[in-house]
Amino acid sequence: MSKWSNNLATKHCVGWYEHHEETPLDVLEVFVNWTKTRHLRSYIKIAEMLHVTRNEAKRLLDLAALPDDVTIKRMKEVMNRGALEAD
Repeated sequence: MSKWSNNLATKHCVGWYEHHEETPLDVLEVFVNWTKTRHLRSYIKIAEMLHVTRNEAKRLLDLAALPDDVTIKRMKEVMNRGALEAD
């Protein structure tokens, strides 16, 4: 009986533990969707907004590369500033 109850206890512990951290891929996908809703197609314009090279902007929008911490911060700032300008 104690063996069965131990298995049940671990099943409940795993079931209740849900911790979600924001990954660079999550932020990148939100940014790509944001650019699509804003109809931003120019890699040059996006590169200027994020302060990265044109090639890096193209790689980010094609989901070919993950952004670094500084670029993630800039993406969030650009999206927040864009949301405030729309209101």
